[in-house]
Amino acid sequence: PPCAAAPPLPACVSRGDRRKLLACFLGTGCAVPSKHRAPASIYLHAFDSGGVLLDAGEGSVGQLLRLFGPKGAASALRRLRLIWISHAHAD
Repeated sequence: PPCAAAPPLPACVSRGDRRKLLACFLGTGCAVPSKHRAPASIYLHAFDSGGVLLDAGEGSVGQLLRLFGPKGAASALRRLRLIWISHAHAD
């Protein structure tokens, strides 16, 4: 056949449930913010278990406000379990 069958997903992925973890791409842009793209930042929302902020680029809090609203963003920030900075940022 022209395409081989995809390998099965690992059990830890196949048992995943979108109600347990939500990946929120707060920004996927470069070092300079633009009107349409914020600098790189990802928030992993684990609901009752808290959250993880990966590469908190400029404007991350503003993006959380847009995504969750004032009360939801405040809750997300209070419940952060980890902030991971993989490299130096301009700010």
